[in-house]
Amino acid sequence: FDSLGDGYFYLGDYTQAENSKIYAVSLDATMDWPYLTLADIAILRADYGEAEKCLNAYRKLAAYPKAQADALAKRAFIRLLEDEPDAALALLADALRLHDSASIHDHSAQSRWLAGLCHVARGDLAAARRELGWLQALCGAYRLGEDNFDPALKFSLHLEARLAEAERRPK
Repeated sequence: FDSLGDGYFYLGDYTQAENSKIYAVSLDATMDWPYLTLADIAILRADYGEAEKCLNAYRKLAAYPKAQADALAKRAFIRLLEDEPDAALALLADALRLHDSASIHDHSAQSRWLAGLCHVARGDLAAARRELGWLQALCGAYRLGEDNFDPALKFSLHLEARLAEAERRPK
């Protein structure tokens, strides 16, 4: 039911996705992954308290460093949505201390992208450019593009667009 929930999530049927994820956890209380999607759904509803509960459950079940870093990154995203980029950056610094990787198999692109967005929000465009450089290096190293996609590419393109917007550089 966890995978079924993923399918519903990516189809945009968040109610069915949530129901499937809750059912998956009811069948196996040791499953950690459903809690990340449940947190995402709560974030989409702007129910940040519920998202935090799901992230707490995830962090208790998934003790490995990347999982802990991913949960911190989602918390940072919530702080950014709440217009608290400094708090978000502190969480991201913790996340990157736990897990910072440029390997295509377990990269830290989401944390780097979020850090870049936080820097843009703070007006520190030089710091945002450094994060963009990291993302672009990852994309270049693995020749990511429309025929060879990884989420790192969308993070890079989005941050590049946000920087252009902040610098008032139309493309």
